[in-house]
Amino acid sequence: MDNQNFEDMTSEQLLEEFGELDEAVRNVEYKLKKMQSERAELEKYLAPILEKLDDTSGAVMRSKNYIVKIKRKGYESTSRSYAKLFKLALTKVNKATRNVLERALEATENTYKVSTKLIAHSFDDEITESVVSNIFSILKNIYSKIHEAFYELKKGENALMKLAGG
Repeated sequence: MDNQNFEDMTSEQLLEEFGELDEAVRNVEYKLKKMQSERAELEKYLAPILEKLDDTSGAVMRSKNYIVKIKRKGYESTSRSYAKLFKLALTKVNKATRNVLERALEATENTYKVSTKLIAHSFDDEITESVVSNIFSILKNIYSKIHEAFYELKKGENALMKLAGG
């Protein structure tokens, strides 16, 4: 509904319109959360398969309608709170205090895992993206060659002008 029609509506009509839209938004958000949850479950099963392929032949799989590839590879990392501060402090204290600080440092160590992120493209999207990327690369290459040729031509012209005395 257009904003200009809102001015012509009664309070009751505005409330009804708002209520319907609010209900529709909540339904879409609920469906979206459910779909995201289902997608995450599928990703848990597909990610290890694609990661194995990445080690051998590249992380891309095809189905009838989609190409699925790794968007970001997962990894594990460890972080420590105030690790540098503690390590510096360990060099400045006696053995008993050092032991206490080392245990505190170990207690603050966190390991976290960043999951692999997958992305799916329909064949049309993938082909379009690939074609545009290739055309852009070709045009960029041609431009640099033309630019280089004009630069050399300009250098030659300047050299001729010097020889001609001008």
